[in-house]
Amino acid sequence: SKIYIPFVMAFLFGLILPVGFMYSKDLVKNAVSNRKDIEHGTGVPVLSEFSFLNLTSPIIFNDKSNKDNFILIEQFRHLRSRITSLNGSHSKNTATLITSSVTNEGKSFISSNLAVALANASKKTILLEMDIYKSNISKIFGLPNVVGLTDYLNGKADIKKVIQKCD
Repeated sequence: SKIYIPFVMAFLFGLILPVGFMYSKDLVKNAVSNRKDIEHGTGVPVLSEFSFLNLTSPIIFNDKSNKDNFILIEQFRHLRSRITSLNGSHSKNTATLITSSVTNEGKSFISSNLAVALANASKKTILLEMDIYKSNISKIFGLPNVVGLTDYLNGKADIKKVIQKCD
């Protein structure tokens, strides 16, 4: 009986040590690996996820024949539907804020294509370019960046000169 004790101990350590290591690794991890991590950590639902693709145009709705664009177009339509259902069918005037604390996370890409998706669904849409240091929205839509939000807020421009229509 005493001869089996080392074997039993080795067997138990062989089972407990790896399981304990794997469990402690999950407890200590400091990264977001999926959407449930975000929802659990913030208590806020994730409305949509987007695939990462190398694109030829920042507005994916311009080239619907590209099958890679088609995937993203459907993801933007899904986001549009989720936002519409989140806001409710009775609400007429809603605002959606796309923001991030880090540069180059796709705020301009998401907001531009979401604006196009909403406009394609016959929703009245206005897209505000709030980034005064690195403006991309006007470039994406090919609009002149002469008068902007800062000029309006400082009283140097009329609202009619600031708002630009895009087709």
